[in-house]
Amino acid sequence: MHNEDDDNRDLSVADEILQAYQENNNLTRLDITCYNFNSINLRNGEDNNIATTLRRCSNIEYVSLYDCNLTDEHFLPIVEAIREHPSLEHLSLSANNIGILGCEALATLLEDSNCNLHTLEIPGNNIDLVCVNILANSLSNNTKLKVLNLYSNPIDRSRIGDVFCKLICNASSVNSTYLSNHTLEEVSFHNMDHRGELNPLLHINTFMNEYSEINKILRYHPNIDMEPFYDWQSDGEWTLKGLPYVVDWFERAKEAVLDISFIKNGVDRGREAVTEEDEDACISLVDTRKLSAMYQFALAMPILFVPAAHTKASNKKRRRGEGAANS
Repeated sequence: MHNEDDDNRDLSVADEILQAYQENNNLTRLDITCYNFNSINLRNGEDNNIATTLRRCSNIEYVSLYDCNLTDEHFLPIVEAIREHPSLEHLSLSANNIGILGCEALATLLEDSNCNLHTLEIPGNNIDLVCVNILANSLSNNTKLKVLNLYSNPIDRSRIGDVFCKLICNASSVNSTYLSNHTLEEVSFHNMDHRGELNPLLHINTFMNEYSEINKILRYHPNIDMEPFYDWQSDGEWTLKGLPYVVDWFERAKEAVLDISFIKNGVDRGREAVTEEDEDACISLVDTRKLSAMYQFALAMPILFVPAAHTKASNKKRRRGEGAANS
């Protein structure tokens, strides 16, 4: 039989342990199950014992709070406590009651350049599609998080795949694709049928490493617009200094594209699966795209010179004018 006295006794023992850890900042892993946050009353955003422990243990690397009745109110001080610890790499908050406010707090954490989280697990909470969008937006400039677990949450399963596809590869423009998230490697949620294009994109992030943005650009932008290169000006006059960057980008693309089947089918098999024939075909394809891009570059190039016929006519008029002036 379980009653309120059992909760209070368990809480008292847990708090004693936490208070002991607060005196020892060598703690690197905190793994707590069934800590009853419902029996804690916070006032004016004060810390709970877990937040106080995390604030004082500056070397913490792994935190797991499982089935602790953790609400947004209890979670906010915890986020503030771990914000100052760049050593934290794994945060697991399974089977709690985190909702919109908690996700907003997590978003500010993920946006922080000092945040080094590579795994975030929040299955079995109160996270809906609004929360998912909040988290996805926070990952736009995040280059650390690799694993996000959203399993067993009340999310609109028919739309969640699209949210992360746009995060990982925004195909609205070449620049948007380049600025997409190229770090996230795993996203877990219910119903694999709604993952659609997400899995191939996650595979690109996983296997292509620093070349993932090049592969995405080659795949989603068969005709790369060259006009933006002419936004670079010098002394108010158009220059050709963008062309070497175009050529260099395609040379790097030869190293980046490891598998010709990726471009054709969006399937990445990794470098070990690439045959010599695949490699030759890949290089040939990139060369073809480079020539096409250079041709578009030439077409988009502004007129830099006055036509020769016009120049000769102008010179004749100038000479005639000079002769009349001298007479």
